[in-house]
Amino acid sequence: MLYVFSTAIFLSIVTYVYLYIVPKGPEITKNIKIKEGEDSFVMYAYKQRKRKSIKVFTYKPEGWRSGNKLVFVMHGGGRNAEDYRDAWITLARKK
Repeated sequence: MLYVFSTAIFLSIVTYVYLYIVPKGPEITKNIKIKEGEDSFVMYAYKQRKRKSIKVFTYKPEGWRSGNKLVFVMHGGGRNAEDYRDAWITLARKK
């Protein structure tokens, strides 16, 4: 009986922490105008905290118009997103 009671208390505490203390998922971020050429910006998952951020590297060719196609490139385990962006610049200029 003590085991059942202590398990119920433990689950109640974990549920409370999960629902009311742990931050929820990412919030909607404000729009950021991407500049022409190579650029980057930092996007935060939570408005009140600087944790869970990601640096986004961008390249916008001259003459790009709203409605043109976009390519999203995700880096691998090397955490070298800037290198991936730079590798795609030549193709972006051609297309």
